[in-house]
Amino acid sequence: MKKFLIVHILLVIAGVLQVLNASSGPEKKQGDAGDTIKIGLLISDTGFQEANRGAELAVMAAMQNDQFKDRPVLLITRSMEGLWGTGAKQTVDLVFNQKVWAIIGSHDGRNAHLAEQVIAKTQVVYISAWAGDPTLSQAYVPWYFSVVPDNIQQAKVLAKAVFQNNKNARLTVISDLDYDATTALKFFKAELNESQLSQIHEIKYDASKLSLDDLLSTISPTKQNEIVLFGEAHESKLILDAIRSLNIDANVYTSFISLGEDVGVPFELSNFENTFLPDAKYWNSISGKDFAKQYKEQYGVEPGPTAAYAYDALLLILEKIADTNFDRGAFRENMRNANFTGITGSINFDKLGNRVDAFHLVKIQNNCPCPVDY
Repeated sequence: MKKFLIVHILLVIAGVLQVLNASSGPEKKQGDAGDTIKIGLLISDTGFQEANRGAELAVMAAMQNDQFKDRPVLLITRSMEGLWGTGAKQTVDLVFNQKVWAIIGSHDGRNAHLAEQVIAKTQVVYISAWAGDPTLSQAYVPWYFSVVPDNIQQAKVLAKAVFQNNKNARLTVISDLDYDATTALKFFKAELNESQLSQIHEIKYDASKLSLDDLLSTISPTKQNEIVLFGEAHESKLILDAIRSLNIDANVYTSFISLGEDVGVPFELSNFENTFLPDAKYWNSISGKDFAKQYKEQYGVEPGPTAAYAYDALLLILEKIADTNFDRGAFRENMRNANFTGITGSINFDKLGNRVDAFHLVKIQNNCPCPVDY
């Protein structure tokens, strides 16, 4: 089975490269009045709707702008589910068949690398709106950007928060075995010194066969006072509930991974009560609260962070398209100079396309995100 998967991946990549070598990208350089502005959105699974809904609200907001009166905006969403390599095919379709102006990626880091291989050849703007893998920007693709703090930025704050007030903290790290969690754990450990590393008790689990009983048996209520969790939303909520059931007196921290979408289960801050979370900022800002209100009126549930980052990514793209008079080349070049204020805060990029923004934690208390000093 493993051999078949490797062969399949090689064939997919070979096919993608053949298509890319046959063309340098969309032929049209400038949008004329009446042209539809197409924006692609890549999601992990058709069951995930938050990013799509957030982007839809951004389209609605943009259509209130006179600049788009004669240029309707069309959101084209594609799922990357299936055998690994599907993401590359979907990206190729968005670039060459749909001729999108830009692509927003709201999915895992491994699939983001596949999409990046395509945009590296085609020079189509790609904005990561969820994956935190820092190696994406280290590929030095000039039209790659990210509106989320990467794992290095998150790791610095998490490590500081854990040990700032307790230099002798006893730390348990609970981590999924998937790509995103493993990458996040790697950069978190890189932020710790040798003495801090020696104090870590690591627990790793396979999400496909998670046994809470086995996991709980490795957690001692008396041997840790700090817990850091790297895992997807569904498993993270189960583990947080399990930790609470043990009545462990410990500070619990999560990364952005845990705030992702859980299929069929609306995002609720109450699931993270007394937990330290990355601050997505839209929870407390006036514009963010307006967005949340509109989202709930439209879809009947609260928006999660994946919706908020997709919303900001799309509005940023449309602002830059309008600023450059609907010229594709100028739009691509001008993205580097972004100075945008969205519901997730100010968005500016460094020379690698990383978001330059102070990263903070909040603690959920009584269902409200409270700023933390550390």
